[in-house]
Amino acid sequence: IVLAALMMQTHPRSPEAWVGRIAQVIGTAYMLVAVVVATRSAHAMGLPVPIALHEAERRFDDLVEMAADGIVVCDLGSKPLPGRIIRANPAACALLGYTAEELTRLTPDDIIAPEEHDQMATDVAQIAREGRLMHETTLVARDGRRLAVEINARRVRIDGRGVVAAFIHDIGE
Repeated sequence: IVLAALMMQTHPRSPEAWVGRIAQVIGTAYMLVAVVVATRSAHAMGLPVPIALHEAERRFDDLVEMAADGIVVCDLGSKPLPGRIIRANPAACALLGYTAEELTRLTPDDIIAPEEHDQMATDVAQIAREGRLMHETTLVARDGRRLAVEINARRVRIDGRGVVAAFIHDIGE
């Protein structure tokens, strides 16, 4: 459900964005059905529920890995700055030109355009206050390319810890 909430964006930029969002919602619905089916199947076969939940978690991870938009998960860090990136899907890696391992050594501040750095404290405060943030910004890829993106970030709990999950949608041409 959290992933579905993260993927829904209120201001799609184009018909293609709508198609992408609809595909993501369908994928999320598939994931939720898969969780229910896996749990029921495990129960019917007498398998322990933790095994079924592990399978559902694997399917969830597959969905994140298949997403067309970049997905980055960051530790909350200390105010007013976000913490390190703890996970990035292949779309985020392709967009930014880093491997997933390289991204885990960075913070959002490392990939945001220098002129956007002053906005970071305000963005982090908004996420802390409202639990979400959606705005356009400029990121800088590893090779120096400037990327116009829309960020849709939410504060969520994963494995019992507070993190920020952000969808990165390339709005450039």
